[in-house]
Amino acid sequence: MKNKMNLFDYLNYIFLFLLAVVMLYPFANIIAVSFSSYQAFVDNPLRVIPKEFTIEAYKQIMQNK
Repeated sequence: MKNKMNLFDYLNYIFLFLLAVVMLYPFANIIAVSFSSYQAFVDNPLRVIPKEFTIEAYKQIMQNK
């Protein structure tokens, strides 16, 4: 028996890939925002890669413990 992929299989994989991207993007954005400066966040809040890398937010969290 051959495992031949048809159009439905391709569309299903594309749909599942897009669904995974849509579901994982918010987590990647929150991580990027946590490592960005406040001004970089205000300039573009939808970034996935931090523009101005900083750990000031984590320093502030550790000081408030």
